[in-house]
Amino acid sequence: MAIQKKAVTAFFLGANLLFWCYFWIDFGLRAVPYEPHLAAFEEVLPFYVFWGRALPFPQEGIAPSMKLARVIQRPCFMAVRPII
Repeated sequence: MAIQKKAVTAFFLGANLLFWCYFWIDFGLRAVPYEPHLAAFEEVLPFYVFWGRALPFPQEGIAPSMKLARVIQRPCFMAVRPII
């Protein structure tokens, strides 16, 4: 029984590691350099900005890695929903 739990845990940890590697590689390939600034009239600013790079606005909703992250993280969001 303990071996089975270790195997399942190792599987999920490995799958999580692979997902996040894929996510950051995809993000890095899609991101463009970004300087924080005040928005011009009706300018849409990117929501995801990391280390001076940002996803352009249309990419935020259609990037496969972003869609997959929402699906994978949904159980976490549902678990904390009653708390917040």
